[in-house]
Amino acid sequence: MFPKAKNSLIDKDLTIMFGGGNDHFWNLCLIELSGLAEKRALNEIVENYFSRKGAAVEKVNVKGAHLSCFSWKQGKQLQKYYITFYRGIFLAGADREIVLQAVNRLDSPVSPGNSVFEKANKTATENIDLNIYLNHRKLPQFSRNIFSETFWERLNGSSPLAEWSEIDLTQKNNELLFNGFSFTGDSLNQYLGIFLHQKPDSFNLANLFPAETSFFLSYVINNNRQFFQDYENLLNSQNHLEKYKMHYKKLILCMMLIYKK
Repeated sequence: MFPKAKNSLIDKDLTIMFGGGNDHFWNLCLIELSGLAEKRALNEIVENYFSRKGAAVEKVNVKGAHLSCFSWKQGKQLQKYYITFYRGIFLAGADREIVLQAVNRLDSPVSPGNSVFEKANKTATENIDLNIYLNHRKLPQFSRNIFSETFWERLNGSSPLAEWSEIDLTQKNNELLFNGFSFTGDSLNQYLGIFLHQKPDSFNLANLFPAETSFFLSYVINNNRQFFQDYENLLNSQNHLEKYKMHYKKLILCMMLIYKK
């Protein structure tokens, strides 16, 4: 019965969210179900998985949600995992409070608006291998313990790249293709905000690149004066403008000396 249950869910979309900080990380898995048959199939898969771990299960009713807690020993540590089926959604995670917060959100959904996330979500391609969403305001807090300290020291005081990014990932035989959009809202206090007043243009130099080229960046600027004005406004908001002007003057002076030689 288990392989049959697995096959009934083969075309279902899985959403996984990650968050946390200060040495506490969490993830939340969501699957939207179409009916009782899929619920039974998924429940069978979960119970089969945890039974192989020798996990004990405790079922409680919390705020109208039937929450199942699986617990098992892994080495000397007691591991726990929580699942529930609520309003046609399968929710699962190792953090009980995060699962219950998601349940509460289903009871009190956010009314449709013009949020930056909704703008990013509208750019998502359907039927793609993977859609990746990045909340740039939360990303540093989440990934601070993933990257080295020197990495974050170099970014110390820098502005967030944007507010939200949506990235489509397509998997080919020998490559991964990424394509997406980043949104800054109405703020120029985010790095990508300096491109808000620039118009997209074509890039025609790719055919000149050597075949061995592995990476390149192209910034197509159609209004230089506006670009540097927005860039200085960003630096000013971070109290870095005077430092930038000082280095700029040194660079101009160095170039003049080189020219005289």
